[in-house]
Amino acid sequence: MRKIIMGGTVIILSLNLLIACSNDDANEDSAEESTSSQDEAENGQEEQSSNGEEVVEPTALTENHAQELIEGLQMNLIAETDENQQVVAHDSMMNLITQITPFVSLELAEELVGEYYYMENGNLFLIPRSVPVLMEHDRSFEMEEEGDYTYIVSQEAESDEETTIYYEIAWQEKSYRITDIRLD
Repeated sequence: MRKIIMGGTVIILSLNLLIACSNDDANEDSAEESTSSQDEAENGQEEQSSNGEEVVEPTALTENHAQELIEGLQMNLIAETDENQQVVAHDSMMNLITQITPFVSLELAEELVGEYYYMENGNLFLIPRSVPVLMEHDRSFEMEEEGDYTYIVSQEAESDEETTIYYEIAWQEKSYRITDIRLD
């Protein structure tokens, strides 16, 4: 009789352990969904359309997200080169375009890469020129909504108080991207 009671106790304890583990898995799934929801809030809300395609509804652009886009472009636009200005890590202009399109529109990526790089004898080279005016991350900037899900981020250049750099950021292809850069 004692063996049956002890055997029953072991089964009950095992079931309790199994239930506790299941609850932990459910909590982890809930935490993952929460993180996913936060990402969607940054980039827009995902929904399913009637034909099964993913539809992402835009949300307002935050200053943090705008700064991440600009920093991403700045870190990826000028590639590492050797002493002859040959690009080390990329073998084509298309590779560079692909690297910066998470931050900018395809049209702007093609324009920027065409402005700073050229192909010669199957090799990719950086065009020697002065460094472009870039946003300085340790200085404040202005951000204004220009239209439906289109924003202008601006900052006066520290070296020349009369020059201002403008980044136009618009909702494109399920996320925000820089669509234009200009100096005034």
